[in-house]
Amino acid sequence: MNLRVLIMAVFLIVSACTPETTRAQTGSQLRFKRHTITDSTGFGYPVFQILVPEGWQFSGQVQWTSTMGLPQGFLTYQATAPDGQAQVQRFPEQVYHWTDNPTLLNGYRMNGAATAPPMDATRFVQEMVLPSLGKSGARIVQTTPMPQLAEQSRRLQEMLLNQVYMPISPLPAPPQMEGEAALVLTQLGNASEQYLVVINRVYTTQPSMYGPIASVSWTVELTAYRTPGKTDSTTQTAFQTMIRSATISPRWAVDCTRLIATCTRNMLRQQHQIHQAMRQIGQTQSEISDMIMDGWEKRNTVMDGVHDRFSDYMRGSDPYHDPIQGLEIDVPNQYENAWTNGLDYVFSDDPSFNPNRTASTQNWTQMQRVR
Repeated sequence: MNLRVLIMAVFLIVSACTPETTRAQTGSQLRFKRHTITDSTGFGYPVFQILVPEGWQFSGQVQWTSTMGLPQGFLTYQATAPDGQAQVQRFPEQVYHWTDNPTLLNGYRMNGAATAPPMDATRFVQEMVLPSLGKSGARIVQTTPMPQLAEQSRRLQEMLLNQVYMPISPLPAPPQMEGEAALVLTQLGNASEQYLVVINRVYTTQPSMYGPIASVSWTVELTAYRTPGKTDSTTQTAFQTMIRSATISPRWAVDCTRLIATCTRNMLRQQHQIHQAMRQIGQTQSEISDMIMDGWEKRNTVMDGVHDRFSDYMRGSDPYHDPIQGLEIDVPNQYENAWTNGLDYVFSDDPSFNPNRTASTQNWTQMQRVR
């Protein structure tokens, strides 16, 4: 079963989940117009086409962003009925990263990557989609798993990884991949919305000096089908035709994968070159002339003196020489008379002070201020 047939199954479920249906009048006509989306800011060629009922408003584009230094192209479009009730909307593909390693997780966040633990389709709609659309009051009525669509999507991602990505930028270890697809039906008042959620997860293990680090990157493709409380057969036919005719260029999928792989390889090469340059510079003894070395040492000596004097001024102290221990002792500059017996120190602001004149049996030696 190919992907187009699986998408047709989505329409059948969407129709079955519609709360109430009325038929269009006999003899009614429905005209369609072909719309094309071109990747004008990227590869420069058409990447998507769809048939939309005449009179419906259609808009779509390819958005390019950069996450962790890697370019990513996202396809979005929206088709809305003239009365604004029925609508099909494809959201930008969401990419999340997660790991139990706090250092790597912080690295993801510092580089601007979205982080979240893996979720199933129901939880993703409940916790991520509905709140972001201001529809937290909506309730999930039903989740219909679509295992065949999930497997087809997983195989497609696996082929892109193995046949396009890996030959350009090999991974340290083969990743593990899994897919999930489901149609999540929500209800808010009389309006119903069905969200087609396709999730692909890639589990990798990265070597480190502390052992292997496990991480997962997971992407979400999300398309919403919105209908009013009553949906006639004309609207159902419109949905059916749009689903059948929606086509994404396989060339674009391959080129996007090749671009990410090439950028990843170049980044790794640059990091390797920087590391190699650092090692070579560190292991090579530079030739420094005696004149340069002498000038460098004199400069350091002067700067040390400036630093010491500045520090002494800030601390409000002067250095005194201890002739017994051969040390320099910082004396608060409000005292100009300093004495030591080799173990203890006495400071006085009285110029005539002499501890040897007291009844003490210890021998005191006067210290001189260092000029």
